[in-house]
Amino acid sequence: WSSPAARSAMDLHFKICRAREEISRLNIEVCRLVTYIRDEDNYLRMSEEQLKNTNPGLAHQISIVCNIRGRFNSHHLKRLQDISQLSGFSG
Repeated sequence: WSSPAARSAMDLHFKICRAREEISRLNIEVCRLVTYIRDEDNYLRMSEEQLKNTNPGLAHQISIVCNIRGRFNSHHLKRLQDISQLSGFSG
């Protein structure tokens, strides 16, 4: 620690270690996020279908939410797909 070069080398070493840990966590989180997005979409569509006959107003509102989220979800799923194609991805 006595020289700036040694301190800088140690700082860099620990930053690299933390970055590897973060990559491991993100590999898991990417899979969880994809699962959540798909499960939520399935749940909303199923709920809409079940309510069409008994409560058409609520079914329509669910449809609106589903369509809005669908626009964003497709973008996010595309990004997550791109991430899964990276060489370091192990999820």
